[in-house]
Amino acid sequence: MSRQIRIVYENKIYMDSIVKSMTWSGEREQGFRKLELDLNNTKNGLTPVLQIEEGKEILMLYQDEEIFRGFIFSSTMDMNGGMSIVAYDANIYLTKTTDSRRFRHHTATQIIHQLCQDYDIPFGVLEDTEYVHPSLIMRNKTLWDMMITALTETFNQTGERFFIYSAKGKLELRKVKTASPFLLQSGFSLLDLSCSRSIEDLRNQIRLKVGDEIDYTDLSLINDPPSIERYGLMQHEESMDAGTNKSQLDQRARQLLRELNQVKKEISVEAIGDIRVTSGSSVRVKETMNQVDAIYYVVSDSHSFSNGVHQMSLGLSISDSLPTLEYTSETTT
Repeated sequence: MSRQIRIVYENKIYMDSIVKSMTWSGEREQGFRKLELDLNNTKNGLTPVLQIEEGKEILMLYQDEEIFRGFIFSSTMDMNGGMSIVAYDANIYLTKTTDSRRFRHHTATQIIHQLCQDYDIPFGVLEDTEYVHPSLIMRNKTLWDMMITALTETFNQTGERFFIYSAKGKLELRKVKTASPFLLQSGFSLLDLSCSRSIEDLRNQIRLKVGDEIDYTDLSLINDPPSIERYGLMQHEESMDAGTNKSQLDQRARQLLRELNQVKKEISVEAIGDIRVTSGSSVRVKETMNQVDAIYYVVSDSHSFSNGVHQMSLGLSISDSLPTLEYTSETTT
């Protein structure tokens, strides 16, 4: 394991001497990060060095700075003291609690703040999403799904993206900002690359209606003729809530066309590790075989530390989309 990395159990016991290797990972579709440890938890082959318990806190330090704080969820140990541990940061608990809520005239920030208060979830900075939702009714949803639904509806109305993450044990909400990407280049930090392209999910005509599938009061139909000529007609259709006016309908249709009328380009890379490259960040990739020279967004990351070597595996996408959950309105009884 890299000497720059230290693992601390229960904020007092350094585990460096028994850690053989580790993997630190995350995905853009999740709100939490994961730490997996491979240990040699014995000195004499008869007794463990540490009694590891589920629910206990574990820290990952890089050059003495905390980059992960999580809780042990599972462990496995063999008869020779070989042990594996899986820990998640505090946001895992958002996916483990289900509730039903009605929010009226709340911003997404206010919804997240309310849920944090009601469930004693520590939180830090919660940036203001500003848009006020007239009404959101959510039944039997996890706290994570409620938060992401509110942020999705905010994006649908404003085009502004916000993301949730955990920092030093606290939930934080930040607006997505453009940052200088890290450079991954063949012959230097880039070790391996594979590239894929697909039009499976491309849609070049958007049809939005106010009302149900058959009876509707308003319609917006927007398309991209050059895309249709090149790839063939592929239509996306949605029914919008009653009360949506024509201007809102057209705005939503244009936004969907921008999002869906794209060739899906994904890249998987192996590179020399850098802890600053995590899901949600961006990288510039330069590689000659596939003629790649573009900025990509990190969809998933997995950092491995073993024998003093730090490498990372990244899933990259040309799109900067975040987790989304579309809201379907319903009436209360």
